[in-house]
Parts: sequence; structure tokens; C-alpha cells
Amino acid sequence: QLFDPGLMHAYQFRITQVANGVTTTGTCGVSYTDEVYQGVPAKHLVMSLDAAAAGQGSGQMVVDVYTSAADNRTLGGHMSMTSNGQKIIDMDIPADQASTYYSNDYASSGEANSGLTLTAVGTDPDPIVVNGKSYTCTKYTYVEEGITYTVWYNPQVPVPVKETYTDNNGALNTIELLSWS
Repeated sequence: QLFDPGLMHAYQFRITQVANGVTTTGTCGVSYTDEVYQGVPAKHLVMSLDAAAAGQGSGQMVVDVYTSAADNRTLGGHMSMTSNGQKIIDMDIPADQASTYYSNDYASSGEANSGLTLTAVGTDPDPIVVNGKSYTCTKYTYVEEGITYTVWYNPQVPVPVKETYTDNNGALNTIELLSWS
């Protein structure tokens, strides 16, 4: 199981993409809390994504969603997006439509934990440093929708420590864990 949301309240990754000679960097942070939303016990998920491309500006997206603790149905939420300091989206998320807006939170998606066949790569563990602490990781590969992913995993960490893949457009993507709690 690559993701175990039951063992964390938040995580943050650095995302780097190199495509057509342009490097885009950003951070993606996700937090989970148990709250009451409009009188209903709920899981509260906040996902923020900040990105900047050399010479092409920057942007931010924040998705704030409440789902029922009893049956995971969407209760409501909000999404905002800015580009180069200008707000381009500022909207409420209607009940039962949130999955459209936060499917990139791999830890809360069923895809993160099901149907993956992990293949170990090599026999030597790889040390990866997160927040000054070194984790000894096992390197695996898996294939999803024709794309081969390489992931570094440590059973003491509830999310992958690092992941790399080249997408269908030839862009190299690297996702590195910055923190989790």
C-alpha cells in the first residue's frame, strides 16, 4: 500500500517537470482534518498547488472540500485559482461533485492503493533525505495506463518518498516528499 491516509494529517511534495526545455517547479500540499460541516461529521481536505515555470509566470490552485465521514459523499467546498497574481477561478464546489476537483490527491483516491503491481528494482536500498532525516527506501516500478513509474518507498512513511515518470508527451516528472505529519 503506497498511501496510508490513516497514518497522517498532512503531506507536502515538491514537483518538478522538464518539458521541451522548460522546467516547471512547484509544491503540492494536502491536509486532512475531521470537522463538522453544516451539522454533519465530515472529513475536511485542503489541497494547494503552487507552480512556477522559468520565464512563464506562476500560479496557485486551492481546493477545499468536505466529505461525509459516514459515506464519503461530497458535502461541498470551494476552489480558487490564480495565474500571475490574477484570480481566474473562485467558485463553490457543489455537493456530490468534489471528486472532479481533487482527483490529484492520490492518497485519498482509490487508485493510489488498488490494482498496482509493484516490481522491485535492484537489491540495494536507496537513501532519501526528507526534512533532514534519511529514509532507507526500496525502489519499485509499476505501469499505469502505459506509463512506467519509479517509486521509492519506506514502510515508516505513509506516502511514497519519491516518484519519477515520463508522461505521454515526453515530459520528465519528479515528485519528492518534503514533509508529512
